[in-house]
Amino acid sequence: MRTLCQRTSFGGKIDSFVLTSVAIAQEYIKIGKIDHATSTYEQTVSAPNLDLVNVSTEVRIIFLLRWAESLALGDSTDEALSKYAEALALSEIMTIPDKNAPTIIRARARITMLERSALAATVYGAIQLSRDNTTTAILGLMQALRLWNRALETLTKLRQPSIPASSSSPNPFQVSAQEQAISSEEKSGNPRMWDAMMDGLHWRLADGVITTLFTLGRLHHLRGSVKNSEFFTQKANELATSLNAPLLISRALAKEAERELAIGRLDTGHDLLVQAAYHWEQVPDVLGPDLADLHRLQGNHRLRIEDPEEAKRIYGVASDLLDQLEKMFAETEASLVTPSPGASMSDGTAVSSSVAPAVLASILRQHKNALMGKLALEEVQARLEADLFLSALTESAMALPMGMSSGDGVAPPTSTRDILASIANAEKFFWAGLELSGSRGEVQQVREAALSLGLLRAFQTALGKGGQNNAVIAAGLLDVSAAVTLRREMLECIDNKFPNITQASDVGWPSMNVNGSPLPPSHTLARRLLFTQDSDEDDEDGDEMNLQSYWQTVKKRYRTEILDPAGLACPIVDMLPEHWTVVNISVTDDKQTLFISRQRARCEPLIFCLPLDRQGRRELGDDEEEPLTYERAIEELQDIIRLNDETAKNAKDIQDKEGRAGWWSDRGKLDVRLRELLENIEFCWLGAFKTILAEPSDTSVGALNSLRTKIDKVFKRNRIVPQDKKAYLRLRLDDTIVECFSNL
Repeated sequence: MRTLCQRTSFGGKIDSFVLTSVAIAQEYIKIGKIDHATSTYEQTVSAPNLDLVNVSTEVRIIFLLRWAESLALGDSTDEALSKYAEALALSEIMTIPDKNAPTIIRARARITMLERSALAATVYGAIQLSRDNTTTAILGLMQALRLWNRALETLTKLRQPSIPASSSSPNPFQVSAQEQAISSEEKSGNPRMWDAMMDGLHWRLADGVITTLFTLGRLHHLRGSVKNSEFFTQKANELATSLNAPLLISRALAKEAERELAIGRLDTGHDLLVQAAYHWEQVPDVLGPDLADLHRLQGNHRLRIEDPEEAKRIYGVASDLLDQLEKMFAETEASLVTPSPGASMSDGTAVSSSVAPAVLASILRQHKNALMGKLALEEVQARLEADLFLSALTESAMALPMGMSSGDGVAPPTSTRDILASIANAEKFFWAGLELSGSRGEVQQVREAALSLGLLRAFQTALGKGGQNNAVIAAGLLDVSAAVTLRREMLECIDNKFPNITQASDVGWPSMNVNGSPLPPSHTLARRLLFTQDSDEDDEDGDEMNLQSYWQTVKKRYRTEILDPAGLACPIVDMLPEHWTVVNISVTDDKQTLFISRQRARCEPLIFCLPLDRQGRRELGDDEEEPLTYERAIEELQDIIRLNDETAKNAKDIQDKEGRAGWWSDRGKLDVRLRELLENIEFCWLGAFKTILAEPSDTSVGALNSLRTKIDKVFKRNRIVPQDKKAYLRLRLDDTIVECFSNL
């Protein structure tokens, strides 16, 4: 179509040429060829005999918005802002059909206006994503979703046929008054052909809705908002089902599976992956990036169930599939009559990109996690277990700070140096990953990196190389792992504190300054427009401006936070009152290690790193129960919650005295089960380290020194403390640990 328009010198089909170019560029974007899409737009404006002035205003707006979207996806934010501004200027001169125009023309104008506004909000979201402003991008995409839905609903209502009432004795030769009116309208030249007038508009609107749903689901998944991600993904699945689109259904199921795998529901995630594969097989001989992404998720599942070899094989299949798609793409481009838009740019430089680079990058990242990060940590643990003197370290409780230090001028043994070098190597990888994914990466990756770094810090401390701020940095890492989603959602909450009350409708395009920052309308001006002025208005406006200034400062601090050792070494707990205590309890992804941290203002943090199965490593007697594992504890807790919900729902149906007595008896049994579960957790997992949860003690300095002396004697008697003064490691329990044990 595009080539035909060019060969005929457009021949009155200049709008068709531009819209076809937009459609081609959009297909490039769907397979990840962003540079090809941008080049397509550049070739369109530079086509011979083409003057954009002759293109209709409506088509020019769509062309500029789609071009801006492509530039934003390619991180060319400044150019995207320029194209968006051009489209915004054109939208302000768009004419509205006359009220006396036919209904179909006025309806089409209304729907296309909603379409352009939805597209503008989508581009606004893409620009904000290129600026790493995920929160504002979500707000823009939510506006776009509302507009897409309004446009689709309007079109659906207009297309609903009106069924006349049936007559008891219909006359097939009688022409009704309605049919006569329709016939007269057709003779007078009024447009009545929906397909011709709407020009595939219903498919564009449906595509806009489902694409926005998938994008919102992905962004909420990255942010860690599981419920929101689940909602948007399920809505996309419902729409795909109503459209009878198996490939879209497969994509929606794959996204649901990715969410289930991320929260640890491996069986549910596997079932969804099987369903996604089934729907993909309903369209045979079709390849696409979504199929490679499906294999990636299957590899993730294998990796989560501790089958790295099979995971590696599946990742290889996904990579081979992307290579095959790239080869097919190159062959298709070579067979085209016109030169490939991605073959060269305007300056003659060659362009090279891969199909679905986001999927490929994710696959490579999974390879990196499996073969570098996790292997580096496993190498540290393997070296510790192989060492004759340090083999018990991975099975023992560790504390930060511990009081373990290296002797002055004493070189560590060779094995210890190798272990410390492996720890430093693993740290470099995890810090790099945390820096890359800290602001907009997946919550699971951020949390895994933070907890792994915390574990490595514990090993360093136990080996006498902790550093001055080791405990502070480790406590900050644990806080990061527990509050990634909370901190990201805080940005959205701040935006929602001051809603845009001056914009009465979503139809208005979002505004940005030259840097791409959102331009919220004046809140004070809105108050003056909506409310009558009184004598206290100036004071209220001043207070409101101060409140907005405060929350904008908080927002800026949250957005500019950098996750690195220098930033985490500055404790923010000092801003809290001295009588406050902050406790963080975290479990690693493999459910093998429990972290408990305690922080107080102007006090050094205390962290215990406790293996959950240290009770299960000893031999059990005949009358002893199986050790309490994480899975058993979670299963018991879920069963208690389930029975609690059932008894609470059944309370309204109990009328007699005997039933009430039985109900209270069941509730009492649940209380006993919960108490026993907590007692088992306290005994099996915490043990003596439960004192970290105790209130601050008033133990005197003399009493603490006496306790320290007694503990040192026990260590010396059992040869825990090296007797040789030339020994590498020296042990002196930190004051916070001694104070903690004084509460026993």
